[in-house]
Amino acid sequence: MVRRNQTRVTIIDVAREANVSPKTVSRVMRGDGYVSEQTRQKIQSVIKRLGYRPNRAAQSLVSDRSGVIGVVIPDINNPFFPEVVRAIEDTALERDYNVLLFSTEARLDRERAAYQFLEDNRADGIISYFPFLPDSELATILSRQKATILVDHVPFEAATGIIRVDFYDAAVQAVNALVAAGRRNLCYFSPTESYYTFTERIRGIEDATALANISILPEHFWACGGSIEDRFQVARAKLLENPDIDGMICFNDVTAIAAMEACDDLHIPIPEQVAIIGFDDIQLSGLSRISLTTLRVPKAEIGVKAVQMLFDHMDGVDSPREIIMKTELIQRRSSPPPQVGGQAMSPPKPVRRDIRSI
Repeated sequence: MVRRNQTRVTIIDVAREANVSPKTVSRVMRGDGYVSEQTRQKIQSVIKRLGYRPNRAAQSLVSDRSGVIGVVIPDINNPFFPEVVRAIEDTALERDYNVLLFSTEARLDRERAAYQFLEDNRADGIISYFPFLPDSELATILSRQKATILVDHVPFEAATGIIRVDFYDAAVQAVNALVAAGRRNLCYFSPTESYYTFTERIRGIEDATALANISILPEHFWACGGSIEDRFQVARAKLLENPDIDGMICFNDVTAIAAMEACDDLHIPIPEQVAIIGFDDIQLSGLSRISLTTLRVPKAEIGVKAVQMLFDHMDGVDSPREIIMKTELIQRRSSPPPQVGGQAMSPPKPVRRDIRSI
């Protein structure tokens, strides 16, 4: 049993017990430099027996590395982000790195505070997902960091690297899937923002609908707030006002699930009367009760690639400064398949509902 007044085991204690030099122990701990297999096993046995743990603070002074990566995301309540963060953490742990997570709730003051804390504590790198700070301020902040990977951001000189999803192509896929299923009266349901992930979707929708010789009327771009309750209420009201809508493209799966709930509340059959497509493919979307057609974003791959880009930078390894990820259309029951018997499937004639009767 370890006594309370027992001093911390040091690398010198390990070296003395294994009858080697402290430098040899250090080589074994780092996994670099030549050490015979017999010596390596002896040192590892002593480390385990003595319960030696390296002093992170001392290591960081010598190596200029803290062993910490910061991850900054806008909303931990969004089921999308935990899947990305899990991949980041798993990949970092393989290199004996810890992850500090900050959820900013899309608030600029909390985003600034997260970057400041990571700078003050000498984080070796930051992965920032969907930063909200203005580019001029973000550039100043990133210039003080060791390395930063931005996710879902346009090319940015101040960043070490960029990983972004091709949401333009994803939006084109969504439109084409609905048009191939015979849908012509489409709407787009989304929070209103001017960031990359928002504008690229709209650009893809506008180009794809133009090529299909249809258009989404300005009043059919439905804006909602951030809460799922607000998205439900907006979808319900808009569906009542626009009974001709036969296809909905939603900003993400959470928004699409809120729209599906609104359809259920109004007894609107999915996909017979209204087909719905989301973005992300969160785990909930694959449940049989929901069965949402969606554009799958490679969440785990984003996390892995972001950490790899950081380590490549720290290790002086050449790597691309920008990686663009593609999405995949996952066909489920919330939208019809493209063709039925060689013909596009058309929705039944919508029934106008009086809001007072609902």
